[in-house]
Amino acid sequence: TDPALKKLIITIDGPSGTGKSTAARRLARRLNYLYLDTGAMYRAVALKALRRKVSLRDRLTLARLARGARIRFRKGRDGRNRVFLDGADVTAEIRRPAVALAAARAATIPAVRRAMVREQRRIGAKGGVVAEERKKAHDGALARRRIAFDNPLRNVAFFKAKFGFGMRAKSENSETMC
Repeated sequence: TDPALKKLIITIDGPSGTGKSTAARRLARRLNYLYLDTGAMYRAVALKALRRKVSLRDRLTLARLARGARIRFRKGRDGRNRVFLDGADVTAEIRRPAVALAAARAATIPAVRRAMVREQRRIGAKGGVVAEERKKAHDGALARRRIAFDNPLRNVAFFKAKFGFGMRAKSENSETMC
């Protein structure tokens, strides 16, 4: 990989259901970058709170847990991200429905979001990162290069032309796959 390319931080921004996560994972794999799964970070904080039996209404304690959480990503043998919380692999645990619900609540707390944005910036500091990001939620925390997912059909064409891999996209009238 070109050394200049290795330094990029690429964020994919857009509304839910537009393929941000799929595109980010594929692009990261294609460029041999880290896929920064921002949603997994909130899930890890939620898991920590659930394990400690912290009320999801206790904003101060949740913020403290978020600031103290050591969240790391490593590639597994299968090439997919493994998520580590305070040194332990929590990849499977953070996908449980109860953790997802808790993460949604934790993500509404501004101090938790600020802590996660700080952690995202730390992880992305050296570059070589692809992340999905919601501009409104993260205010462009990482973005050096942003791809906006505002038109699913255009997104398909963009990824096919730029990165040589296909995606599927739906609009109101049609579906495109390339």
